[in-house]
Amino acid sequence: MLTSVANDTAYNRVFARQVEALGRAGDVALGISTSGASANVVAALEVARARGLLTIALTGRDGGPVGRAAAIHVNVPSEVTARVQEVHRTLLHVMCDIVERSLVDH
Repeated sequence: MLTSVANDTAYNRVFARQVEALGRAGDVALGISTSGASANVVAALEVARARGLLTIALTGRDGGPVGRAAAIHVNVPSEVTARVQEVHRTLLHVMCDIVERSLVDH
């Protein structure tokens, strides 16, 4: 998927195209960008929002365009890439735990 979209269109469409193909209204689109400036993540979140998906962004620094493109923005306000990624990793584990618990309870 990655190379075919990048070769046939542009690298900034690699995630947006996947959302177009797989995303449905009511789904959740999660964009992760340490810098908050990843154009390919912004494009995917924009497509997701237009298709009725809930958009969530995990970002670093000031959140940038990625943070502004999401309905829910969780920012780690650090310039240190390793710190941002460590917090993102912890948040992702917590999110997975919450989803798993909700599935088991139903």
